[in-house]
Amino acid sequence: MSSTASIQQVLDRAENARLVRELLADPAIRTRNSLAKAVCQRLALRDPRGALQIATAAKALRVLEAQGMWKLPPPTKLISKRYG
Repeated sequence: MSSTASIQQVLDRAENARLVRELLADPAIRTRNSLAKAVCQRLALRDPRGALQIATAAKALRVLEAQGMWKLPPPTKLISKRYG
């Protein structure tokens, strides 16, 4: 990944958009998080410390979904328990 290109710009490229669509068609990819993780692994999207940039990729995927590039899996529902 170019140091001057944002993750959103990287995902907007035709070959990478095609990769995202292929991953979306994979039945093993059921959640947005698993998609973001797979995208980061396949495109080597890492921060300077070497960690995958999953949160940033997830945000870029949502922005590009809003622009009509693809349809992401529905967000998972968080179930919280109140104690006390």
